[in-house]
This record gives sequence, C-alpha cells and structure tokens, in this order.
Amino acid sequence: MQEHLAQMVALGDTAVREETMEQLLPGENHTQGVQRTVIPMALGGHRGMGANIWSTNGPMKEKKHAWRYRENTISSFMAAAEAGATFIEFDVQVTADNHPVLFHDNYLVYGDSANPSSFLLKDLELVHFKGASPANSTIDGGSSCGMSDDEVSSALPETWPMLGGATNPSSDHDLSGNSPTSIFTKTDLCGGESPRTLLRQQKNGIVACPSDKSLSAWQVEEEDEFPTLLEVFEKLPPHIAFDIEIKMTTPDSVVQTPDEEISRVVNAIVHTLGAIETRIQLEGLPKRKIMFSSFDPDVCFRIKKHRPHDVVMFLSGGGVDAHADPRRTSMDAAIEFAASNNLQGIIVDSGALFADQGAVSRARARGLSVMTYGLENDDPLWVVRQKDLHVHGVIVDDVPRVARHFLGAP
Repeated sequence: MQEHLAQMVALGDTAVREETMEQLLPGENHTQGVQRTVIPMALGGHRGMGANIWSTNGPMKEKKHAWRYRENTISSFMAAAEAGATFIEFDVQVTADNHPVLFHDNYLVYGDSANPSSFLLKDLELVHFKGASPANSTIDGGSSCGMSDDEVSSALPETWPMLGGATNPSSDHDLSGNSPTSIFTKTDLCGGESPRTLLRQQKNGIVACPSDKSLSAWQVEEEDEFPTLLEVFEKLPPHIAFDIEIKMTTPDSVVQTPDEEISRVVNAIVHTLGAIETRIQLEGLPKRKIMFSSFDPDVCFRIKKHRPHDVVMFLSGGGVDAHADPRRTSMDAAIEFAASNNLQGIIVDSGALFADQGAVSRARARGLSVMTYGLENDDPLWVVRQKDLHVHGVIVDDVPRVARHFLGAP
C-alpha cells in the first residue's frame, strides 16, 4: 500500500470535504474498529501517548506514562487509541526533498552531551531522517541504520550540513537554511560499530549546547521508527482521527515566516494528502476524520485556502510565551484571527485558559470552537471543568488517566 500511495502523489488533490467540529471529533472512542463508548468531549493523545517530557534538568522520568513509547510514532498512536483517545495529535515537518514527516523538534541532535551535533530537520532528506531513528540505527549492530550496505552507500552523502556545539545557543538560525557546514559522515550518524546516541535538550528549537544541563540521551522503553505522513495514514486504522499540527521553525523573534517557506511546507502536505485521498476514493476505502492546526497564523490561513471545507484550528499560547507577531500574544488576538479568517476555532494553552476562563464564551460568541493543550490537562477534574465551560476537546499527555475518569475503567 505504501508504494502505491507514493506513486499516487503525482495525481494531486481531490475534492475537499465539508465537516463540522462535531462530525470531525464526536467524542467516540473505538477499539479495533468497534464503537466502545461515547465520552462527553473530544480526547486527543498528545504526540500519541504523550510527549517525552523534558525539564531544565533533563528527562522527567518520574512521568512514567511519558517514557514507554517514543513520541510521534505509530506504536504510540496505537496505544493512545487503545487507551481511550478519540483522536491523535502529531507534529508534521517537511524534509529538504519535500516529504512530510513526523517530528516535533527543529533539530535532530546526535553524539554525546559534551560534543553534540545538531541537524536542522528541514535541511535533511528523507533517507537521512529515516536513518537517524534509533529504531533503525540499532538494527544489525547499528552499522547500517537498518539498510543494506549498498543502500547506505548510495543514499547517504559523505558529508552533511550540520551545526556543531553552539557558542551562542540563543541566536536564531538563518531562515534561509544556510547552516555552517562541517565534516559529519554517515558513520557518525548511523553509528559505525556503536550507534551514536540521540540527544535532546529542553529548548529544542535551538542548536544543542554542551553547557545546557538538560542535554541528555533521548531513550524510551519501546523504540519505533520515525514515520512519514504517508506511513501514518497507511498503518493506522481509519477510525482513528488525526489532528495534523503543521510545525514551522521560524524563531519567535521573527514576525512572519517567509512566504516561500510556508508554500514549501503547506504544498508538500496538501499534495501528499491529495494523493492519499485519491486512492481512498478510487478504492472505496473508509475516510479518515482529520483536522489541521498550527501556531503559525499564516500557515492556518494558507491551509484553509487550499482546503476550505476542512477543520483548521489556530494554536495559541494565549500570551504565555512572548512572540514578535501580535497575533500570537493573547487569547483575544487568537480569537480575532480565527474568526476573521473563517477558521473553526482555537486550541489554546490550558494554563492560559485556567487564568481566563471567560475566553471560551468570547470565542463561542464569534462562532468558534475551543480546545486546549498542556500538562494541566492531565488533571481529570480540570478537564471536567473545561467540559462544563463548553470546551470542545482536550489534548492530553496522560491519556489513560483522563480516559479512565470518563470511561469508568479501573
């Protein structure tokens, strides 16, 4: 099926589908395709079974639910659906050769904490991204990223664009993608005799810095490959709804993402979805319920222009984080942007909503639905309060805990 889907990319878009929020995320949870129960609001699994959570001191291993599965992987998505999620939220970026892939951080970081090597994901081609997955880089002793020697030799260049240990970790990356270059071989990434370690730091939107005490090995109990958007549609049952968050790497100090970068990312995603939907239509397969979201207002505008009848939600920190773009600095600014651009609603930081609960009624008065994200949503009592406020859905990290509250499971 995957090969067929890849071939279908050339066929382009299909007719769009008009859906309301209720049709998209009805609060139904299924197990193996059979309706099990109905919960009173949409329950989203954040990156599946939750983000692999980092603090200023490194991985927060005390959050045990967050460390069984690697975030943004198919195994994590399946587990979240089984645990009670009615939809799955995941992050999509686009590689240098225009393949939509699932990954949250701006950079892939490898090596050891004393000498990390950072790779801007949008500068990598698909084969590099796939080969960097620990699930692949540990196959066959880690010498080939899970591929044959011939495949590695033909697929990976001898040197890659790279950013080494940062001397100024707070500096913004050049939006053109023109990174400083250095020698980094395919053996370095794939590991040679001993695979290199995948690293992460709390501030994962900047180059890894050896002096950052949060920089640590990124390890989980059950590994899985870094998936593409095509693979996720192929491998997950069609009853699992998707929230496709489109990730951009524009620094917060920059007001707007360059138009050409928005076009590159959105066009690749729209083109891929068009291919998937063409195949679904031709073969009479079940349609999957999807929605789009992004923190970048111009991405929301562009995806709505391409797919005017799909659900598009504007993500907003609600003023929790500073940003050069005034559309991204308050709850009311998010409401105004979404309402003025015919979006279905907003997805806001749960902590910001707790501080301004009246925002729900203000958004609803403009015809918008409201959803929330954030670690505060792991508290079932706060989720219940949000239901009473008429919040349409919540994106949570501890899916089993919140689902058990609604489903009455032990």
